[in-house]
Amino acid sequence: MEQYAKARTDQARAIERVQGMLQAQVLATQQKKDEQSDLLSEEEKENTSLTELKQQQRGLVRKLEKEEKQLKRDLEETRKAIGKLDKMIADIIREEMERAAREAALAKEKNTGKAAPEVDIKLSASFEENRNKLGWPANGIISQRFGKHKHPVLKNITLENLGINIQTREGEAVKVVFQGTVKTISANPLLGTTVIVNHGDYFTVYTGLREVYVKSGQKVTANQEIGLVQQNVEGVPELRFRIYKQTTPLDPELWLRN
Repeated sequence: MEQYAKARTDQARAIERVQGMLQAQVLATQQKKDEQSDLLSEEEKENTSLTELKQQQRGLVRKLEKEEKQLKRDLEETRKAIGKLDKMIADIIREEMERAAREAALAKEKNTGKAAPEVDIKLSASFEENRNKLGWPANGIISQRFGKHKHPVLKNITLENLGINIQTREGEAVKVVFQGTVKTISANPLLGTTVIVNHGDYFTVYTGLREVYVKSGQKVTANQEIGLVQQNVEGVPELRFRIYKQTTPLDPELWLRN
């Protein structure tokens, strides 16, 4: 009986140990289930977030593609307008050079000893002496420099600028950088009004005006206001400024005061 009682006691203890192990396993299994449930819930949330992010990304890509197409169209229209501007400037300068040549030939025929109109010679020399000294045509910052540049947004697109672009404030006054004579005033629906001023062998070109205070043939002095800046196609007030020596475009930054 004592042996039997002892065996039952040992058996009861063994059962208790097994029950304890089973309970521990149940708790561990439940904990794993809870963890898996939490992970599944997190995964579902992440999948939902990822789906929303992908939708946003697709929407952004479509928007950027649309904006890129519009940007390319605007760029092409601007290029065409600038091409017309380039031709007009070249024609004006050529006509002025031909006029100067005719006057020089006439002066020789009269035996005056002057190879060219004296006023043009003095004006050209004076302009040359003011390299790095000319005042700015408008207050602002240079948004595009002289020469060839990669487009800031569009890939594989190269821009060529025969002058500089100056971003400024709305309604900023545009001033002529040196004394001379207004040769031409021409309006363009995309680029705004252009004023070309002659300084002997040199020419300065101001493009992007919405108001003009001068007229063709008028004498102007340095720092005289000739108009107001208008907004470009992007809605930014911007002046396009060029300097030519006869038909050769020059970098305006080498002529303006630092």
